[in-house]
Amino acid sequence: METREFLRSLGAVLSQKRRSRKLTQEALAERIGATAQWVSEIERGGTPSVEMMLKLADALETTLPALMEAACSAESLPAHVRDLLREVQDLPPDATRVLLATARALRAEHERRRSGG
Repeated sequence: METREFLRSLGAVLSQKRRSRKLTQEALAERIGATAQWVSEIERGGTPSVEMMLKLADALETTLPALMEAACSAESLPAHVRDLLREVQDLPPDATRVLLATARALRAEHERRRSGG
């Protein structure tokens, strides 16, 4: 994975973690001693220092290795799957359950047709 791709993926992971904790960029910035502009830059693929990454991980209630792994995992997915994940990541749990049930039904129908049934 190239550095730019990794940093964009890391930024997306940080943004998702921040939003899942219902934090604004301003609130996260305050927790880590940065500006909202800096948080925005990092979420768009900027290059944070290791010290700031540790602060981000702590503020987002995770670890640096977990953030790095999530960034690598997200980037290894096909683009259309990443697009789908971005679209559904902030849905409430009931909507996510409906979406998952629909996806499973579509998959079962696909398998049935493929097997000639």
